Amino acid sequence: MIYVILVLSIIFNAFSIWYVRNLLKDLHFFSSEFSTLDYNLNVFKKHLEELKKLTTFSDDPVIKGLYEHVDDLTEYMESFQELYNTEESGEYFDEEEEDSPQ
Repeated sequence: MIYVILVLSIIFNAFSIWYVRNLLKDLHFFSSEFSTLDYNLNVFKKHLEELKKLTTFSDDPVIKGLYEHVDDLTEYMESFQELYNTEESGEYFDEEEEDSPQ
């Protein structure tokens, strides 16, 4: 009877380790994709700033509204990124991916 419990415990622990490892990989993937999205948003914001400097579009309400929306979205994404930033522990995943066969 004790061997059955031992085998079940080993199987459960192995499954738990596999599951948590996959969750951490997904979190790292999400974090890196989020960083890419944040970078693209900042590039777009810089383009809008250049557009805002042009005298042709300086009084356009659509451009002003778009710029306000980008500012709001940038602020939201900065606060959201603090929650899901895994860049500090990214070395662990890079080493792990090099060791694992694909």
